[in-house]
Amino acid sequence: MKESVISKEEIFKGRVFNVDVLQVKLPDETIARREIVSHPGGAAICAIDEEGYVYTVVQYRIATGGEMIEIPAGKVEKGEDPQKCAIRELAEETGLIAKEVKHIVSFYATPGYCTEMLHIYLATGLEDGNPNRDKGEFLYVRKYKIDELMRMIQNGEITDGKTIIAVMWANMNWR
Repeated sequence: MKESVISKEEIFKGRVFNVDVLQVKLPDETIARREIVSHPGGAAICAIDEEGYVYTVVQYRIATGGEMIEIPAGKVEKGEDPQKCAIRELAEETGLIAKEVKHIVSFYATPGYCTEMLHIYLATGLEDGNPNRDKGEFLYVRKYKIDELMRMIQNGEITDGKTIIAVMWANMNWR
């Protein structure tokens, strides 16, 4: 049940993503239009210290109209290894340096219209460093126990998908 691309037109080229309009042939031979966001991917990191605290960042997200509690994350640069991106984002956003980093999961965030693959890592053996935030990045760091994060997810205080996945993974696997 594959769709085949007949034509592709780039209608938007941005700093973070591009948008293409595709004409595709469906399995029943009819033609359909698909609008696809082309994104290089992202990496996120669930940093857990020796006391079982998970480090998050709180930042205002204009698309949601409010502050979001998230694990550190960022866009994978062209040619960059996602794990290196996750380690870089942890250091930039929190100032933390991890002695150990392990891949947890990779997934498509919104496969219906976006190519973004998001990679989540676990960071342990944390040491303090110096945050080096990107220009225009305003956030603050908060740490929570896993049980508290689970309660916040259940109460709707945490609505970021990558953070929910990471916290649920930690709840099942970290003790």
